Amino acid sequence: MQPLALIDPGSGRLVVVSALVIELVARYKQLKAGDPESGGILIGLRRGEHFEITAATMPQVDDKRTRFRFERVERGHAEALKKRWAVSMGAENYLGEWHTHPEDHPSPSSIDVSEWQRAVGLRRAATCQITSRPACSERFSTPV
Repeated sequence: MQPLALIDPGSGRLVVVSALVIELVARYKQLKAGDPESGGILIGLRRGEHFEITAATMPQVDDKRTRFRFERVERGHAEALKKRWAVSMGAENYLGEWHTHPEDHPSPSSIDVSEWQRAVGLRRAATCQITSRPACSERFSTPV
């Protein structure tokens, strides 16, 4: 699988997603009726105004997951981020969130939108992603 390069039409920012991240996220597509939503954090490099997503966390045991909801709990995700940050000597950091939706053409829920606005307002998130079922379709947004 090849890395994915996306350009945010609003800002012109380039977001490059590693093949390993694409493969990890694709493993959690909700293909069966009982599959729960899944999610994690996106980790990577800020290159000026552009982003390179080099890693992502998988759902952790304490995360709350149902068919139509994903609530990430810090434990597990925070430790993975700290490890990547240390190994990269501070170069890799938190870039955003990813999670799945059980629909062919996903749209963010009101909870998704409010969480993204909060994260962007705190200048924490650079990207967000929703993955749908039929293909590994991505939706990214970056702050203005």
